[in-house]
Amino acid sequence: MSEHLSSSAKAALMLSDTERIRYARNEQFISYTGAKRILTSLENLLDHPKRQRMPCLLIAGRTNNGKSAIAQEFLSLHPPVKEPSADADVVPVLYVQAPPVPDERRLNAVLLDKLCVPHKTNERADRMMQQLLVVMPNLGVKMLMIDEIHHILAGNRERQRVFLQVLKYISNELQIPIVALGTDNALFALQADAQLANRFVPIAIPEWKHNLEYLGLLKAFEKLLPLRLPSMLTDAQLATRLLTMCEGTIGELARLLSIATEEAIRNQSERISVALLERLSWVQPSERRNFVAREI
Repeated sequence: MSEHLSSSAKAALMLSDTERIRYARNEQFISYTGAKRILTSLENLLDHPKRQRMPCLLIAGRTNNGKSAIAQEFLSLHPPVKEPSADADVVPVLYVQAPPVPDERRLNAVLLDKLCVPHKTNERADRMMQQLLVVMPNLGVKMLMIDEIHHILAGNRERQRVFLQVLKYISNELQIPIVALGTDNALFALQADAQLANRFVPIAIPEWKHNLEYLGLLKAFEKLLPLRLPSMLTDAQLATRLLTMCEGTIGELARLLSIATEEAIRNQSERISVALLERLSWVQPSERRNFVAREI
């Protein structure tokens, strides 16, 4: 009865309904062709020999379409390592979110905080940078990942330019690659510095379409859902309805399947169907703003 499940999902069937629901809510990384390609590019970049103009990568796509999940999977493959002879962990990949506005001081503070380096709240930006240029090599930082890079667009042209010059300076001084992640506007965010923009090789994460890749994704998801009966998510009608409801983003699909799994456990149907999906209180991403406005 549970042959459609992975070993971990099979084990979850032995849990209580409450524990199964909690299991279904856990985030799990789903590997697919596009994600594997990006992870391979990141591995190649991490192992790239040092040089003055290090290559960089821009991962761009719609909100909630898997960019940060891929970054977190890469981080799990290269976690901080405890060196017995060192005072602090070695941090091969430094991951931060871009500050809400492009500001040199804020960026430096975010980087220092992530590395657990104390600094004065009113410290000058140049002194904070001096700290970073010493600490980052000492901690073995080989790559800087900056998520939500489109936040740069929240500042004026001059602030954007200065912010990007700081990134370029870090990359040049430490000879490390920078990986930027953001929405489709991320490419525009990098245009304020032509030299830096030329270093970033863009990789787009497209919206999902009803094709073989999407059906493979549904099969992978179904293996992880702790339901006693197979839902046959690749059934044409069910697959189409799921794609419509999530509007082509993997993050929304994961959330939708989690909610549907919870409902299937609660009502004891133990499978996801089109009828079950129709009963959910689900508002599609593009309709949420209008939905809130109507409710108010």
